[in-house]
Amino acid sequence: MIAVPPPFPRPRSSTALLAPLCCSAAVLAACAGLVESGVRAPQQVPGADPGPAADGSYVAALGATLGGFGVLMTVLLVAGAVATSVRAQRRDLAVLRAVAASPGQVQRIVRAQVLQCLLVVLVPGLLLGRLLGSAALSALTAHGAAPPGTSYRSGWIPLVATLGAVLLVAIAAARWATRPLVRARPAELLTAASTGRRWAGPWRVTTGLLLLGGGLALSVVTATVFEGNPLASATAGPAPIVWACGIAVLGPAVTALVTAPLRLLLPDRGCGVLRSAARRATASRVESAAVLVPVVMAVGTSLGIIGLNSSSAAVGAQGPASAWGENLLVFLVAGCSALHLLNALVEAASLRQWQNAALRTVGARPSWLVGVEAVHTGVLALCGAGLGVAVAASAVLPYQLALTGRTWVPGPASALWVVLALAVLLPLLLATVPAALAVRRPPVEHLATAR
Repeated sequence: MIAVPPPFPRPRSSTALLAPLCCSAAVLAACAGLVESGVRAPQQVPGADPGPAADGSYVAALGATLGGFGVLMTVLLVAGAVATSVRAQRRDLAVLRAVAASPGQVQRIVRAQVLQCLLVVLVPGLLLGRLLGSAALSALTAHGAAPPGTSYRSGWIPLVATLGAVLLVAIAAARWATRPLVRARPAELLTAASTGRRWAGPWRVTTGLLLLGGGLALSVVTATVFEGNPLASATAGPAPIVWACGIAVLGPAVTALVTAPLRLLLPDRGCGVLRSAARRATASRVESAAVLVPVVMAVGTSLGIIGLNSSSAAVGAQGPASAWGENLLVFLVAGCSALHLLNALVEAASLRQWQNAALRTVGARPSWLVGVEAVHTGVLALCGAGLGVAVAASAVLPYQLALTGRTWVPGPASALWVVLALAVLLPLLLATVPAALAVRRPPVEHLATAR
C-alpha cells in the first residue's frame, strides 16, 4: 500500500467544486419545495373560475418542470466542475498511478474529494434553496399563478429527493471523470498530463450526434405535424435545450469548426494579437469549448424561451401568469450557465499564469498578453452568441410557422440585445480583469507559485 494525499483537493480545484454543488442543491431543493407547496395548496373553491390560481396544480407542475431542467443543469454543471477539478490535478494523480496506486485508489480519492465538498455546501445549499423557493412562490402568488394564502413547504420528501439527486450526480460525475485515469497505463498518463489527451470517445460522439438529431426532429415535427395547433409548444419547448446539450457534448469539435475560418482569413504576417488569439482558440479546444458552450446554452435557451413566450402571447395561447412562470426557467438556465462560465474562466486563468509569466521573461509585454486574452475570449463569446441565436431560432421559427404560417417573431427587440450584450460582455469582464491584475505581479512570483 502507498501513502495517498489528503482527499480534499487543492484550493483552486475545490473552488470549482463548491459553487456548482451548492447551486445545484439550492435549485433542486427550491423546485422540490414548489412541488410540495403546490400539492398542499388550498383546493379549488366550487364554482370558482378555473385558472392557474384556482388551485396549486400549476405551481406543482411548474416545480416539476423546473426540477427536470434543474436535474439536467445539475448533470452538466457538476460533471463539468468535477472534470475541471480532476484536470487541475491530473499531474498529481498521474504520479500516484506511476508509483503503484491502483485504479480503485485513484477513484476513491476523487470520490472523497467530491463528497467532502458536498458535505461542506449541503446545509448552505438547502437553506439557499428554501429562500429561493419561498421567493419564487411569493412572486407566483403576486402574479396570479398560485392560490392566495399558499405557504411554502419543504418537508422530508423534498429533502430526500434533493440529497439523492445531488449525491447520485456527484458520484457518477466522479466515476466518469476518472475513467481516463484508471483505463490508461501510468506512463501514458504522465505523457497525457503534459501534452493533453483526446477529448472524445465513441460514446461521447454518438451521444452528441443523437442529441443534435433529436433537436432537428423536434424542430421538424413542430413545423409540420402540429401546424395550426397550440400544442406545438410541447415539441418546440424542449428543442433549444436538446440542441444546446448536443453542442455541449460535442463542444471541442464545434469550437474547432467555428474558429477554424478565423485562422484561414488572417494573413500570415501582422495581426499579432488576432493571430495569437486564433491560434490559442484552435490549439486548446477543450479549454476554448469551456468558454463557448456556456454562452451557447445561456443565449440559446434564454432567447428560445423568450421567443416562444412572445409567439404564444401574440396568438393568445398563453396567459401572463404562465409567461411569468416560464421566466423562472430563463433565470435558472442563465444562472447555471454563468456559473459554468465563471468556473471555466477561473481554471483557464490559473493554468495560463505560468505560461504568461514565462512569456514575460522573454520580452512579451503585459498589454499584449491582456490583449490576447481579451480577443480570445471575445471571439469565443461572439461565436457562442451566434450559435445561441441559431439554437433559439431552431425552436422559435418552426413554432411561429406552425401557429401563424409566418416566420416573423413578435416581441421586444430589446430582450435580444440585452441577452447578446450580457453574453459577450460578461465573459470579457471575467477574463480580462483577472488577466490585467495578474500581469501587475512580477513574473518571477508566478514562476515560483503558479505550479
